[in-house]
Amino acid sequence: MTRDALPFVKTVGNRARTFGINTLGLQRKGYPAATIEALQSAYRILFRSKLSREEALQRLEGELAGVSEVREMVAFIRSSQRGVVR
Repeated sequence: MTRDALPFVKTVGNRARTFGINTLGLQRKGYPAATIEALQSAYRILFRSKLSREEALQRLEGELAGVSEVREMVAFIRSSQRGVVR
């Protein structure tokens, strides 16, 4: 892989691509439904909206800052040296 795979996200393929939040894995690990929904919202904002990466990250920091897993995802993206798989 030439880019980093995001935490909590299904990443598959020889040319890696993301396919949404790993809801089944999160449920098995005992994550609450509200956390999974927040991660799904974060994923939609990051990859399905027309916002630039920086705009999307700022929106996540504003709207979903109360969810530690979303903060972890934002911190991961900001600290990535190679970029993240889209």
